[in-house]
Amino acid sequence: MKLKIYPPVVLFVSMLLTYGLSRFIPVLQLGLPYPKFISAVFTLIGLLVLLLAAIAFWRVDTTVHPHTPNETKTVVQTGLFAVSRNPMYVGMLFILLGVCYFYSTLTGFIAPVFFVAYITAFQIKPEEEVLAAKFGEDYMHYKSTVRRWL
Repeated sequence: MKLKIYPPVVLFVSMLLTYGLSRFIPVLQLGLPYPKFISAVFTLIGLLVLLLAAIAFWRVDTTVHPHTPNETKTVVQTGLFAVSRNPMYVGMLFILLGVCYFYSTLTGFIAPVFFVAYITAFQIKPEEEVLAAKFGEDYMHYKSTVRRWL
């Protein structure tokens, strides 16, 4: 896989994008209620999802490293992976949505669109190709029954 940017780096850049757009192009201040509290809730949910997904990988002794899907030993299909094929990226998205909610501007919500598009095109699809080649019909069945994001 020729991935050049780690997903956490894409998340960080997306967070900076949210901040920059919200601060320097504050189009349509949304005035969402309880920005600190709700932002913290989204962030905590994201961190919990990331942790639970990583634990699921560690339990079956498979890799969590985004650059080496070819080292995957099994396709995890239980727990959060029964709801989303990519709960780690969903967790990152929740963290980003927390940041967006905190700044509460319409322009700030452009960053999650960028994040989902980038991660889907340059991380998830290449991972899916590797997993389909490695696990064949079992992975294709999983892919047809569980959604990519949510």
